[in-house]
Amino acid sequence: MTSGRPLADPDRWQRATPLSLVGGVRVAQVVYAVAELGIADLLADGPADVEHLARSAGCDARALGRLLRAAASVGVLREKEPGTYELAAPANLLRSDVPDSQLAAVRYVGRFVAAAYVHVVDSVRTGSPVFDRAFGLPFYEYLDSDSDANNLVYQDAHARDWELATRCAEQLDLSRYRVIADIGGGTGTFLAYLLDRAPHARGILYDRPEALPVGATFLAQKGVRDRVDLVGGDFFADRLPDADLYILKNTLHSLDDSAAIGVLKQAHEAMCANPGAQLLICEHIVSPDSQWDDAKLIDIDMLLIHGGRERTLGEWHDLARAAGLRLGVTGGVLTCVCAVDAAP
Repeated sequence: MTSGRPLADPDRWQRATPLSLVGGVRVAQVVYAVAELGIADLLADGPADVEHLARSAGCDARALGRLLRAAASVGVLREKEPGTYELAAPANLLRSDVPDSQLAAVRYVGRFVAAAYVHVVDSVRTGSPVFDRAFGLPFYEYLDSDSDANNLVYQDAHARDWELATRCAEQLDLSRYRVIADIGGGTGTFLAYLLDRAPHARGILYDRPEALPVGATFLAQKGVRDRVDLVGGDFFADRLPDADLYILKNTLHSLDDSAAIGVLKQAHEAMCANPGAQLLICEHIVSPDSQWDDAKLIDIDMLLIHGGRERTLGEWHDLARAAGLRLGVTGGVLTCVCAVDAAP
């Protein structure tokens, strides 16, 4: 659940001690608390003192002062004068009103990923996801039961999908596609971006029926709703709709190999029924050596939350072959995210 941006300076990890590495959980949760409390938005107009921030955020002033002091110590905020804080450069990305905001992503990681990591040892021992141990239900069942959590996940997906679409669109000749089907399309963000650049094309947003209203709302906001068919279904079992271009983005990494092959076989069957159709897969490609790679940590996220995995290029080729597809890389790796063109 990422954009491909590196989490940190990779050289830092090579210099760190085990104790300093494990202590990073403190920094992560301080940043999460700053995000969850909306501190960056409260400081958007300029510096403010702790008392004012505490009243606005509904916090104990002394406790909030300690949190802000910790955040300033790692460069997220600046203490302009004793008890008065302002945004440092990183905190601008925690504002809700900036185009490249990371607020939803930080809240998602701090709330869901961090809780799952409490059970990382159990997950490694069993090879199974542990999200249900932290939240009482598997991931998607939990979202269905908690509207606030569901909204947060969609906010995070919207930001990631928009950035991903800008990168993938550069690799596509959209003039050749009349019907574009976004499979598991979620918010409709990715599809809306492509349709805006392909005014001749129609779209299909395919997802769980309960997920479609969110996408419909966003597509309407972008002025392309009248060009999109909303199709509810189960991509594990139901026949996919007819299209010229099928898109699977940040979907297969949440699945184990068996389930991912099943989805690819569904896509393959649909493509065979629509000669000339293509499949675009937007996923991370894990570097094969020991160098820093954000995807290697996201891989553990996928294990803990979904039981899925990130994959090397060789593993993607193996997966495609098992589903009867031939895989070709159209754009190479796009900052850890790859646009992959699969044709039967």
